[in-house]
Amino acid sequence: KIPGPINLLAEIQTLGAGLFVNNVSITNFDFTGNPNFVSENGAVMDSNKTTVYAYAPAYSGTSLTLPSTVQVINDYAFTDAKKLTELTLPNGLTTIKSYAFSNMIKVSNLVIPSTVTYVGEGAFTNWGFSGAQTITFSCTLDYALMHFDQYYLTGIKAASTTVKYNG
Repeated sequence: KIPGPINLLAEIQTLGAGLFVNNVSITNFDFTGNPNFVSENGAVMDSNKTTVYAYAPAYSGTSLTLPSTVQVINDYAFTDAKKLTELTLPNGLTTIKSYAFSNMIKVSNLVIPSTVTYVGEGAFTNWGFSGAQTITFSCTLDYALMHFDQYYLTGIKAASTTVKYNG
């Protein structure tokens, strides 16, 4: 486990998927001097703010609105973001990769914009295990079945997770 903020050196040019998974003590990221990445409100993004790579699980904020430029949420990006109660995804988001929102136990409602064309395996793993949660897709169920990974809802607790399709 890595406690506190993390300062990533200027030499780092890429970040792998799930790089900070299971490091629930990370409070923030510092990219001072690194031209390739930025950190805003606990979220790590490329310098163009098109891809979210990670979120600091112990960041003090409880709500986050992602910039309108974000198109991709990487694998495991918001895993264990247990303090986050509200997350607003931008129109223009196209891809939600595998396990992107796993273990987000306090977000009660997440709206997936109509611009999303792919949701990866287990994107919502462990939703509903700590209380009622709702996932609203701005597309039809038929669209979801044709375009999303066949296991995109794997790992949710059906009894306390409501899944809606509006399209």
